[in-house]
Amino acid sequence: MKRRFFALRIISTIYKILALFAFVGMIIAIALILIDATTFPTLDSKLRPLGIALGSGIVGSIVLLAFAQLLDLLMALELNTRTNSVMLQRMGRVMQERL
Repeated sequence: MKRRFFALRIISTIYKILALFAFVGMIIAIALILIDATTFPTLDSKLRPLGIALGSGIVGSIVLLAFAQLLDLLMALELNTRTNSVMLQRMGRVMQERL
């Protein structure tokens, strides 16, 4: 069968790339917080921004990746349904010919 849903595949790929960017951005934000001594002079002043960067980066990456995987799952489910429908129609014809 030919591949369908070209636009949905592009959207799914874009979400996967955005998830990667969110994860890399989280790592960069954590590194900048740890390196910056003028804005965050003590470890206590770094804890809250580190927690926010870590939490938002992980949650954002997981949500974006989950949505991309949901689109992939729905496309695979639809393709499977079409394939089964064609197979059952062919089997129905064969069974009618045998009777």
